[in-house]
Amino acid sequence: MKQNETFGYLSKLIAEIRIDHPTLSCRAMYYKIKQTDIGRDRFEQFCYEYGFMIKNKTKHIRTTNSFGVIRF
Repeated sequence: MKQNETFGYLSKLIAEIRIDHPTLSCRAMYYKIKQTDIGRDRFEQFCYEYGFMIKNKTKHIRTTNSFGVIRF
């Protein structure tokens, strides 16, 4: 029963944090909140289950520019 209360409190708190800081990671949120009832890994699992995880943006970096190079 206590775990359900904790998860209800956390979901409201995380939703408020997401409004102000939409790109803050779950691990950073965990250390800012300093929740003692739940561990770090369980907190991240909770964020994943309830959809609070953010998607990583992949950067497609082109390292070689071969324009104008004459190949033999």
